[in-house]
Amino acid sequence: MLVFAVALICGAGRGDELPGWLYQRLSRALDLVDLLTNPAQELIQFGDNDSGRLFKLLPRGELLPWSKAVQKYENLKMNGDPVAELYFDENALDYSTLGSMRTTGTFFQALIDELSGHELLKRLEDIPVQADATSRSVGGPSNSIESLPHHHSSSFTCRRNLLDNLQLSYNPSFQVHVFRSDHLYLAISAHTNKQQKLNSGHTHNDKLAIELYLEGKPVLVDPGSYLYTPLPSQRNRFRATTAHNTLQVEGVEQNRVLDSSVLSTDSHCELLEVSEGRLVMSLTYQDVVQVRTIDIQENELIISDSCSHPFRQAWNEFPWYSNGYGKLIRRV
Repeated sequence: MLVFAVALICGAGRGDELPGWLYQRLSRALDLVDLLTNPAQELIQFGDNDSGRLFKLLPRGELLPWSKAVQKYENLKMNGDPVAELYFDENALDYSTLGSMRTTGTFFQALIDELSGHELLKRLEDIPVQADATSRSVGGPSNSIESLPHHHSSSFTCRRNLLDNLQLSYNPSFQVHVFRSDHLYLAISAHTNKQQKLNSGHTHNDKLAIELYLEGKPVLVDPGSYLYTPLPSQRNRFRATTAHNTLQVEGVEQNRVLDSSVLSTDSHCELLEVSEGRLVMSLTYQDVVQVRTIDIQENELIISDSCSHPFRQAWNEFPWYSNGYGKLIRRV
């Protein structure tokens, strides 16, 4: 997204007439950031958390005394003596400053206008936010659900009505599906490694994994990435099937680890059914077939899973969480 923002700044600064599609592309990128932002105002972390921003005009975070930072982050405990009195605890998952590009009068917009010499981003306000996809049936679930021999179901209850202003956003190409309502945020990872044009180095074994917030509070959260090349063993732990809120067959990874950076392309996800308050998806890898069904009712979310092999539903079992590169938090 910032590539397009930089193009806007540079082009407008020279007085160039910028094409309308550039504003449209930036607007759609803002739509995506909004979609993938959970009620904690942080981006969900399906796949690698690359934090690939070219620059950060307004980094978000807080200054902590070193002693408090050490209490929060396990990786700092490994460093021995403090390197400073204060620690800037940056929240790399907070992209709210980018979202403010649409809002007149924000500091971010004023700064961009100053850099470009124009009221550049006001044009974004004239582009409507992309509407959520209308719920519709894409074909009933296949008979494989009934033929799969192993089944488990979990229920998550809520005091308030989960159906209030319920919307579903999904894109068959992007393959991250999001339910949002006044009291629910539910994101499901369903991207297929085989669709990666080069390799699957930035994907995780998080297919059919869920991030869930009820009444604005976290219930199921993806653990993040932690590290890449410095510690391959740690990277593999964070991208393993056992680290995610999905169906887990003992001893079988959704995609095999080929080396320190690349996973295999064994997994294939398919959207079987989508309708109001209901989503059905399948996942196949190696000789494993799995189906996950999401049903949203007034005060209850039901997740029903079926599998060709014995399995378990894993909910926040992984003991670690990382909210940014090199940061390690022990879950309570």
